[in-house]
Amino acid sequence: MARTKVSIGGQLCGSVQSGTRNGQWYTVKCPMPIRGDKVVLETTQNTYLSISGIEVYSATLKSGTMSSSIKRNIKYTKYNNYCVSASGKDLKQTKITGKQDLNACLAACVRNNKCSAGEWYAKGWNGSKCYHINTGMGNDRAAKGASGKRWRDAACYVRG
Repeated sequence: MARTKVSIGGQLCGSVQSGTRNGQWYTVKCPMPIRGDKVVLETTQNTYLSISGIEVYSATLKSGTMSSSIKRNIKYTKYNNYCVSASGKDLKQTKITGKQDLNACLAACVRNNKCSAGEWYAKGWNGSKCYHINTGMGNDRAAKGASGKRWRDAACYVRG
């Protein structure tokens, strides 16, 4: 993990400190705001890089000033099927166009207060790979993946 490079949207943000230990969290702060829809971790050592968790913090600028809502600690749980509610109800999905990678799809979900999960179809379905479950965060929110045989290559990412 030591000296691992962290890039956002193709721009180098910084590196993990030297002298790291297993089981510890490390913070890399970008020296300036960087915009992007993908975070890349690149090892600088001739060894495997093992990551058990990652947290990315983002903020939205409006009219040149920082908005009061900063998205923190957004975590997704992956299920290998389409999204359903806690009671198993199939939920309506909304096609999101222009999001051809999973990171961009889930980043768009975070920016939508009604989005409780993202459904991802790596091979595409009906003209898109990315779908959002926009049922809000109440009782009818996405809670898990459907039981039974997997539909297509559906993956449900439930927002925590």
